[in-house]
Amino acid sequence: MHAQSNMKHDEISDLLEQHLAKFAGQITRYVDERAESFEARLDTRLDRIEIAIDNLASRAATEEQERAAIIVEQHRHRQWVHQLAKETRVKLVSE
Repeated sequence: MHAQSNMKHDEISDLLEQHLAKFAGQITRYVDERAESFEARLDTRLDRIEIAIDNLASRAATEEQERAAIIVEQHRHRQWVHQLAKETRVKLVSE
């Protein structure tokens, strides 16, 4: 009877080991799937952030160029006003 009980104990241990191995495999697959899903979502969000930053940088560069062009144009207009004032002998008064 002792041999039978050892056999059952060994069979139970083997079954338990098989079930634990199967369970560990399932957990590993689940964690891997969750990690891949998280990584995909993170990649998508990082891509969106990168695009937003690129758009902001592009807008800032464009606005800086526009400001520079406006300043140049204002300077040119001032020169014309001073030339006109000089030629027409008009005294410019700052307010």
